[in-house]
Amino acid sequence: MSINSILVAIDPTRSADCLLMRAGETAHATNSSLLLYLCLSKELLSGSEPNQREDLEADFNKRLQEYAERLKETGVREVQTLLEWSDDWPMAIVAAAHKTQSDMLLKISFNHSQRDRGMRETSDWKILRSSSCPVLLIKEQRDWSGQRIIAAVAPSGDDSAHRTLNSNIIRIAAEFSQAYGATTHYVSAYQHKYKRPELEEMTQLFNAEPHRIHIEEGWADEVIVKKAAELSANLILIGTVGRSGVKASVIGNTAEKVLDKIECDVLVLPANTKPGGL
Repeated sequence: MSINSILVAIDPTRSADCLLMRAGETAHATNSSLLLYLCLSKELLSGSEPNQREDLEADFNKRLQEYAERLKETGVREVQTLLEWSDDWPMAIVAAAHKTQSDMLLKISFNHSQRDRGMRETSDWKILRSSSCPVLLIKEQRDWSGQRIIAAVAPSGDDSAHRTLNSNIIRIAAEFSQAYGATTHYVSAYQHKYKRPELEEMTQLFNAEPHRIHIEEGWADEVIVKKAAELSANLILIGTVGRSGVKASVIGNTAEKVLDKIECDVLVLPANTKPGGL
């Protein structure tokens, strides 16, 4: 695979064990280097004790070095660390991934209610709408090896942007399947007013057996969640289109709708992912 560098976004307020496990697995599978990134904000400072900022920074730098050593002991070829300060840490993560030319961004994700998502912009949503590289959201500790991957592919019709996104999803799903010895299932949802995609055409497109292709009528998020449960999926690959302004406040992105309804990891590919980006 052509993933060369992965940025691992460490949450300073939570355990990093699950994230480090998946980061190590992914680094081994792709022979990539890791950048352990941690962003601190003034919210973590309490009171007005002298040198508090310096002490906090020293403590977290020590923690990052301990994480790095743990990963190096497992055989990860290169692990670097970076600590920065920002009051807008989600955007700091996106900026760091861009600045370091990372091929993928890893982050822990926790479930939120649709009401909470609608009332405020969560860090997940902010990153998904802004990142120019794929984002792997970690939600569990199950091993991917020999398991099932779902590639969510939207009927594209004459939409060249969706065709390109579908091609990237199919290609990356194949790469992950090979790296982890997993089986990929392809899921496509369509609305009743549109023509149902032909199974034979989809079989050729995915180069997969018919039993691994699932075409169902319904809303994309509902179909994906349903098939993820039925197949006991370990990873879902899905594309997204970033939004800003008024559109960013409206819940409507399939990736964002799926996120809080499933328990497996989700790899989100932005529409502008380069064909050779992974």
